[in-house]
This record gives sequence, C-alpha cells and structure tokens, in this order.
Amino acid sequence: MRKIVSKIVPVLKNKYYVTIMAFIVWVAFFDGNNIYEIYKLRKSYHQLQNERKFYIDETAKVNAEKQELFYSEKSLEKFAREHYFMKHDDEDLYIFEAIKK
Repeated sequence: MRKIVSKIVPVLKNKYYVTIMAFIVWVAFFDGNNIYEIYKLRKSYHQLQNERKFYIDETAKVNAEKQELFYSEKSLEKFAREHYFMKHDDEDLYIFEAIKK
C-alpha cells in the first residue's frame, strides 16, 4: 500500500500533470461536446442516414410507378379502378375488406 501511495504522491505534486488530467476530465465529462453528447449525435446521425436511404428507395419506387402509370393506358385504368373504385356504367362494383381483429 505504501508503495502505491509513494508512487502517486510525486505525480500529484507535478502541477503540469494535474492540469492536463483536469483538462481531460473537463473536456470528457463537463464540456458541451462531452462523450455523452457525441454518442447521442452519432446515434442520431446513423438514424438519419437510415431514414435517408429509406426515402431515396421510396422515391425511386414512386418514380417507377409514375412512369408505368402515365405511359400505359391499361395501367392507368387499373390504378383508377383499384384506388378510386371507378367503374364503367354497365358494371357492378363489390368491395371486400378483410376483417381486422
């Protein structure tokens, strides 16, 4: 025990070492850009990157559907019938919905 204390005491008497250690502790825990804040920002960054990828993929899907929809008369009619329940005058329209539990 005395050996450990005898090694620590000279280090604590060195004002430069104490100042550097205090600075490191201050920057790591008390500063505005402390370790916890950096962790939260990185987590948020990765979440935003994942959302960005998702929205880029969704935009590509929508653009592909738009291309298909506006350049084909059959797909335009199919879209109108499925989404807006449009029908011809001599047709009957039946809508079946799944029972949700």
